[in-house]
Amino acid sequence: MATPANFERTASSRSGIRAIGSIASTPRLSERDSATVALWIGVLERLLDFSAVVLAVFLADFAYRVSHVGRRVSYPAALIAMVAVAFAGLCVLLLENFGEYKSGSLLGVRETERILRATSYSISLAFPVAYFSGQAYSRLLFLFLAIGAPLALMVERQIMVRLTSAICRASNFGSPALIYGSGRSARKVFSALLRSPKLGFRPVAFVDDDDAMSGREVFEASYRRRQSAKVLPGPITADLLRELDVSTIILSEPPSDPISRSIFAAAEETGVSVLLPPGQIGDEHSYEYLEIDGCLFAKAASIPQMRLYDAAKRSFDLIVSAILIVLLAPMLVLLSLLVKLSSKGPVLFVQQRVGRRGTTFPMFKFRSMYTDAPAYAFSPLKPEDPRITPIGRFLRRTSLDELPQLLNVLRGDMALVGPRPEMPFIVKSYTPAQRRRLEVTPGITGLWQLSADRAYLIHENIEYDLYYVRNRSFFLDLAILLHTAIFAARGV
Repeated sequence: MATPANFERTASSRSGIRAIGSIASTPRLSERDSATVALWIGVLERLLDFSAVVLAVFLADFAYRVSHVGRRVSYPAALIAMVAVAFAGLCVLLLENFGEYKSGSLLGVRETERILRATSYSISLAFPVAYFSGQAYSRLLFLFLAIGAPLALMVERQIMVRLTSAICRASNFGSPALIYGSGRSARKVFSALLRSPKLGFRPVAFVDDDDAMSGREVFEASYRRRQSAKVLPGPITADLLRELDVSTIILSEPPSDPISRSIFAAAEETGVSVLLPPGQIGDEHSYEYLEIDGCLFAKAASIPQMRLYDAAKRSFDLIVSAILIVLLAPMLVLLSLLVKLSSKGPVLFVQQRVGRRGTTFPMFKFRSMYTDAPAYAFSPLKPEDPRITPIGRFLRRTSLDELPQLLNVLRGDMALVGPRPEMPFIVKSYTPAQRRRLEVTPGITGLWQLSADRAYLIHENIEYDLYYVRNRSFFLDLAILLHTAIFAARGV
């Protein structure tokens, strides 16, 4: 309940939130629908760039034919069409390489710079190809193309900006974003997000802890100044984030430590991501970076979805694990006998472990400890641990105790390569950063097992697993398996 001292502030806040209007209240797109819209915008952007350059080639040929200047060379229409397609494809590839399709800039200067660079490089590559082809060619045609191609792209870009904005408004594309601060940096970010809807953010409001700024209207930095957003009074709370239904907070100005802690607490409670200046990042996450009109922001790196890779990896795991079980069957039988004869108890040690997305599963190992050892406790760090049996020391030193986990791979609980699965009591105390390792299927081997830090606890060396999660690929898996095979005798 609001006290008399802060009633005016609370009322002003609610009035400001209502003034935001339909921008914040419109239901946001689902993650899948947003990805679909972004995909089609990207396809349309590249297609229009390609078409603009093809048109520029034909217009350059037309200008050359009607100019009646210089050496007269007649080009068949089929040759012009082939050159147009090749030249346009090269321009689009260069624009892709220069980062044109990732973001935009407030003034459009960076887009123009990339266009000039891409067309200049394309002309520079096309000229020696024409020279060494042995065919007659006209330098004047290249001059017309050098002028026409960038002009065509710049005109098409203006059309594309309006078209993209219309698509984003019609489809409600972009995650609603709240900007902390209302100063120059905040206004620059606001304008840049409006200018570049393909960045995926829709700024809905500002929040400023300066009471003097509360209720003010901030307009975009453009000649027409058509779009604006309200400045709401701080602090940023979980209730405010829920009421505005935002999915991202952008810290355009570094807040003080108490305010920063409250912002992150509210964001964590509501599942909202935070973009912050690189100088403000901590050590508890891996980060990815986003440039917004020259301003660099960092956010906790998301786990990439790789469906094709996941399907290929699962097929590979099934085939390889089945082959290994058959080939290693004599060794598995021999090891089973040694375990059985060395001490009383079952051959296999079965323990509940935490897998992908927090699901538990029974993990199999050759029993390497006496049966009176606690079933759930931190693993031994030294071979001399009294819990380990004599044959268990050999199994753990050579990592042969892990071989029964090939059955887990067949079942789909585990993969050949991935973060090691941990016991439930350890996972309960995970930090948010450590929980990120649960986003992928756990494995028999991984980067941590190959590192010198294997002598320490898994969750104390989270950087290995976070690196794998962010950079996993089929060839990285093969490299890890190869190194595991070479250095298999490095176990505890």
